[in-house]
Amino acid sequence: MDNYHFLKRFGLTDLEGKIYVCLVNQGPSLISNIAKSAQIHRPAVYRALTSLQAKNLVSSVQRSKRNYYVAESPARLKETFEQNKNLLESALADLTSAYERRKTRPTVKFFEGKKGIQMVLEDLVSTLDREGVYYRFSSHKSALALEKYLPKDFRQRRETKNLQRYMVTDKLTEWQETPKLNRAHKLLPSGAGLFKENIAELIYNDKTAIVDFDSESVVLIQNKTIADFQRRIFKTLYELL
Repeated sequence: MDNYHFLKRFGLTDLEGKIYVCLVNQGPSLISNIAKSAQIHRPAVYRALTSLQAKNLVSSVQRSKRNYYVAESPARLKETFEQNKNLLESALADLTSAYERRKTRPTVKFFEGKKGIQMVLEDLVSTLDREGVYYRFSSHKSALALEKYLPKDFRQRRETKNLQRYMVTDKLTEWQETPKLNRAHKLLPSGAGLFKENIAELIYNDKTAIVDFDSESVVLIQNKTIADFQRRIFKTLYELL
């Protein structure tokens, strides 16, 4: 590998690398000599020398009122490398922090219509592991509404995976009154008025789904921190009831 190509790894351009190697080989030189030896036009030599001086890799001396340019010791390259390494480590710390914040930032999706609601229910029954647990805030009204949105074989698949479910509601539907080992519920006090809206909330895995049956719309938030927070709210209320 030509040395000037190698120098690109230290942040030098091709021209800067060629001129630096040229000065290392031939010693103090006039711009005209540099341009001739490196086969570079003089305006480009001027620009490259200015940049090399800023990087402390080239200095100038005056002899007989003429400027000669001299390559500094190649050891300076190591110093430059160490400086760039420190800058890189500082930049990496900032970039890593920004990347981690992006990873934990909630993903919010919005679905509409019957297919949108079915998509979330399908996601629930498909992504939960066997004997997985999900939590549900649901009014009597929304429980009745949910029936017409259930995906094909939803109940069968839920039972096959033995999914565990907990519910807080204001009133049970007829089919919910039958006791089941994998289902538990708590009823809100009469007149609490917490479920006036035709809305249900499902908490599973790292997701929180809020379903509005009147507008047939779903807001799905995917974020572990938010889902864990909603689970704690549910469990706290569940224990208090």
